[in-house]
Amino acid sequence: MKDFSKGLNTALNKVPHGDLKKTREDIMKILEIKSKAAFWYYQTGKKIPSADKAEKIIEYFNDRGIYNVYE
Repeated sequence: MKDFSKGLNTALNKVPHGDLKKTREDIMKILEIKSKAAFWYYQTGKKIPSADKAEKIIEYFNDRGIYNVYE
């Protein structure tokens, strides 16, 4: 069972610092949002992505060697 209340922080904390900006931009594209404020809601778990978007986010991180997103 996925725990969306943790948001993206766990996965984002594992991203190398130099890649963080690009990672956030890529995740914002997946979520189809444009503002940092909207991203914050997903990052903190206050807003939960739809199942298809969550799966894309999980795949995105898995492709980069970051596992256990939303767990």
